[in-house]
Amino acid sequence: GLLVPTRAALTAALDAGGNKPQFSADAPRIARFLDDVDVLNSKARPKKLTLDTSAGRRVRLLCKREKEGDLRKDARVNDFNQVVNRLLDRDPAARRRGLRLRTFAVVILDEECGLMEWVPRTRK
Repeated sequence: GLLVPTRAALTAALDAGGNKPQFSADAPRIARFLDDVDVLNSKARPKKLTLDTSAGRRVRLLCKREKEGDLRKDARVNDFNQVVNRLLDRDPAARRRGLRLRTFAVVILDEECGLMEWVPRTRK
């Protein structure tokens, strides 16, 4: 089955030898998509999808179509935020305060369309 497109599932770790990045063999897979789709009220009218995973979790995704390439910008900003998180992890004061930027998966399907991991506790 297909990997669930979440930041955790799409982050590869180095193998035991520290050489070859690999995805976890027990990473959750897509079991099924639910029939309900929410169309959000914005100019692009993105769709909020829900799927069940092989691990029994329910995951929400945002399916976006944008002509201006904003999904690629979202992906690059996320990559930058991950670098900032690594820097914060190295700083003792930032670690003590639990400072982190929230990141999410962005999967680009083509030049205009992609999936974004829905960040919990956000509004429609």
